[in-house]
Amino acid sequence: MHQITTICILLIAITIQPLWADDAATMDAAIKNKREGTFSVARDTDFGPFDEEKIMPFEVEFSNPGGSMDLNTGIFTVPHPGYYLVLMHVYKNHENPNGPVVYLKVNDETILRADECCGEDLWDSASNSVILDLKKGDKVYLLLKRNRIASGSNVRETTFSGTFLF
Repeated sequence: MHQITTICILLIAITIQPLWADDAATMDAAIKNKREGTFSVARDTDFGPFDEEKIMPFEVEFSNPGGSMDLNTGIFTVPHPGYYLVLMHVYKNHENPNGPVVYLKVNDETILRADECCGEDLWDSASNSVILDLKKGDKVYLLLKRNRIASGSNVRETTFSGTFLF
């Protein structure tokens, strides 16, 4: 528990650190970078199953102030280099026996995975998160494994979010 608390405090300090800048120009640039590099999106309908892997598009935009996340393609294009916190959450409902297996990709490289592929229960979910050192122009997206489904609904359980840290 102590380790989790320490990590949370570190993330908060890293996130607000640019606000301690000495001059207004540095602070303005930090705020602009933070806004441009932030997104949070969700699905409100099921996605899949398909005969091949597919990049997951999104239908609901919670935040996307810089416009770097394209909901139609599901691809976040990194607007400026730096460290980003990226979070993914996928959901399986009782109507879909083949739960989701989703990969977080950067430029076609698999970074991590979240899955609920083999559970016997009716509803379940899986999450994963990571801090990444990204370059301007990198493409970040979720890829759904073939023959799997990510459930969506009006309460938006399948989500994808990211924010620029520093």
